[in-house]
Amino acid sequence: MTAFDRELLREMVQTPMPEPYSSWVSLIDCNECGTKSTVSFHILGHFCPSCLSSNTAILSKRPRDEKNDPPAEESSPQHLLELLGDDEEEEDDDELAEDEVEEGEGEGQGEEREEGDDDDGHEINGDEDGPADDNGTRAN
Repeated sequence: MTAFDRELLREMVQTPMPEPYSSWVSLIDCNECGTKSTVSFHILGHFCPSCLSSNTAILSKRPRDEKNDPPAEESSPQHLLELLGDDEEEEDDDELAEDEVEEGEGEGQGEEREEGDDDDGHEINGDEDGPADDNGTRAN
């Protein structure tokens, strides 16, 4: 689970849904593992109970059917946070920094750019007529 997902989950726990939405459920489709699940509705998002991804799509939402839907506690953000062993404890700053470095690594990351180069390393031609004014016209 990414640092973003953990923070989203914490925000969801700290933002309970008001009535009548606290008793609603959403049928979601996980874009990561393909599982369809019924989870507690939340305006901030939904997590797949199978893979814990927040990359989900809402297929439908409706009031909870106590006979057929999973118990609210099992599909709540608080339950997922408890499963992760992360009962609203803040991560150390060092751990957050490590997550950010790992997510930022990859091709083209951290390379120095020459002045006058764009993001792809191509040279940007200077403007011979000078800079544009506030209206976008060039001074002659």
